[in-house]
Amino acid sequence: MGAGGQKDKEIRCTLCMPSLFLACLFVLLECILHVRGFGLTGRYVLNKVFFAALFGYLAGALISFLPVLIRRIVGIFISTVGILLYTAQLIYFSVFSTYLSLSGTAGVTGQALDYTHVIFQAMKKEWLSMILLVLMIALSVLFFVKWMPAGRPGLKGFLIRFGAYVLAAFGFFLFLRGQGRGIDTPYDLFRNYNSVDLSVQRLGILDSTFLDIVTGIRAGGGGKVTHTGFSGEERVEVPTATELEKNTEIEQLEKDLRKAGLHTEEPSTEEEIPEVKVYGPNILEDVDPAKLARTEEDGSIRDIHNYVAGVAPTIQNEYTGMFSGYNLIFITAEGFDGLVIDPERTPMLYKMSHEGFYFKNFYTPLWYGSTSGGEYANLTGLIPRSGGYLSMARVGFRENSMPFTLGNQLGKMGYAVYGFHNGTYDYYDRNYSHPVIGYHNWIASGSGFTEEKTEYGYSIWPQSDAYLESETIGLYVNKEPFHAYYMTISGHLPYSWGGNAMAARHKSFTENLPYSETTRVYLSCQYEVELMLERLYQDLKRAGVLDRTLIVLSCDHVPYDDLEILDELAGHKLERTFEVYKNTLIVYSASMESPVVVDKYCSSPDILPTISNLMGLPYDSRMMAGQDILSNSPALVVFQDHSLITDVCRYNASTGEVTETAGVKVSDDYLESIRTIAANRIRLSDSICEYDYYRYLGIDPE
Repeated sequence: MGAGGQKDKEIRCTLCMPSLFLACLFVLLECILHVRGFGLTGRYVLNKVFFAALFGYLAGALISFLPVLIRRIVGIFISTVGILLYTAQLIYFSVFSTYLSLSGTAGVTGQALDYTHVIFQAMKKEWLSMILLVLMIALSVLFFVKWMPAGRPGLKGFLIRFGAYVLAAFGFFLFLRGQGRGIDTPYDLFRNYNSVDLSVQRLGILDSTFLDIVTGIRAGGGGKVTHTGFSGEERVEVPTATELEKNTEIEQLEKDLRKAGLHTEEPSTEEEIPEVKVYGPNILEDVDPAKLARTEEDGSIRDIHNYVAGVAPTIQNEYTGMFSGYNLIFITAEGFDGLVIDPERTPMLYKMSHEGFYFKNFYTPLWYGSTSGGEYANLTGLIPRSGGYLSMARVGFRENSMPFTLGNQLGKMGYAVYGFHNGTYDYYDRNYSHPVIGYHNWIASGSGFTEEKTEYGYSIWPQSDAYLESETIGLYVNKEPFHAYYMTISGHLPYSWGGNAMAARHKSFTENLPYSETTRVYLSCQYEVELMLERLYQDLKRAGVLDRTLIVLSCDHVPYDDLEILDELAGHKLERTFEVYKNTLIVYSASMESPVVVDKYCSSPDILPTISNLMGLPYDSRMMAGQDILSNSPALVVFQDHSLITDVCRYNASTGEVTETAGVKVSDDYLESIRTIAANRIRLSDSICEYDYYRYLGIDPE
């Protein structure tokens, strides 16, 4: 072979080899993460392979035009950063049971230091994958230093390969469209990035990272990242199993009577028909979204107006205003799970969870941002955004109008309103968000709360929830009517005797229990919630306001890093899509003469509208993602990955599996309708946050 032929061959190898190497590298990384997160199933794996190969090929082709030394440096840099990205996703998922949104966590990266111990635990647990990823970095260095050809391609070679790349990219786009354009399809997620988990599952790490970064840049620059194109019908009526059984029993009775030559008696027209109370809808009478839409010039706001106008509101009921004028204490308990509750070990928790409203099917989905997302769902009745930004922080930074939150509603009515936290006051940027949602008196560590310290003067970690109550009750208990909100911290991970001071304080509480050490640590630190409620109960009673106070408690999230704890407490391995998130919601007042048992499926975004209805507060049920649990509206629980629970079925978004739960046949039309409703509520939540929608209604939040 001549010198020219040899040179041409070298140039072809130069262009081909980096592209081939990086394409194979990123395809391998996608496959590793796919298997780790979703098993050996091939569902959506081609999307990931296709995009990873495209990215690797393009990156390799571009660096081929660089001088050799720079090419080596850039090649090693791209490989290493890529491998570290996949490593971060692996560790993040292992800790938080969700995938990482780079733009969503950009503002709270410094708080990752609080999870150092947990991160190292996760790395230890993922040791095999970690070794493989380190070896891949070494292989990348070896390739670019030792094996990469030194030649550079010409313009012709570049144009040919660039044209091939454009065709391949267009083919990828068509490939996505070929998988459908409906809700949560890969094509829909590619166009409307709204779930980091679904995006990773159906598009892959690289594609999701690209979409996430673009979303973050647009959000940071003031651009809108949420489309307001709502679709579908918001009214879906499916008979419950109870109704079907009732109808069947009546029909069978009629048949039996006719067969016996008898007939059923028609009710006498002379009998007095009892008066039936007619309840009105939970809407704001002076707010007409349809009318506002006709004069609104902003197309996006007009879309939201029109959507809200078409939503069926929840109807008031026998419990509407049951606690009107009552004091309210709302607690978001860090990492709490209802499996902690025991009639002997935690008698106050048991009393309040069983003698008030007893919600038998309440769920706390794990939202993006863990505690921040959980608080947002509890306090706003909206579904937190899954990637791009943290919804709670965003409404704070933008000073959004949030008129329906309990802090703003009750503050407007003259209540003394306080927010308390025994953690740092600006953690998750609560110093911005919580005044916006009504807690102008935001008292936390560094902002009015005096931390409990050791005998050597060091702050205890985590702080005691019972101590928080004792230090703050005097600020409001004699200022009726009052509303106090508590964000606790004693139940925070890590769950080890040395990592949680409250667990160590109550070690004797669980020393004789037949559980693993981790589970005993968890139970020990959660005992602080029991002590807090005991003190609260007694303090309210001494002040003479117990019977005029409503107590609400929910959690921000389950102990996501140690789900085996819940398995052990439950006595069996819990199913990970739905069952592990089943939890307890406390809505209790000592004035209740008997408990109210509620079978309806419900979740954390339903808390705000339910409490608003119980307290007789004016709110518009069409403008929340949650709904009054005590209303007759069909149940709908939405999870972060867009899985669903309704009155009649469970829908697993990851697998597409539908499980009928009430003896009712679930049709494809019903499933499509309920998925559309869920998608619209997610989009409504995003739009309210993104477009500051409530401000357009002219409601004064103060």
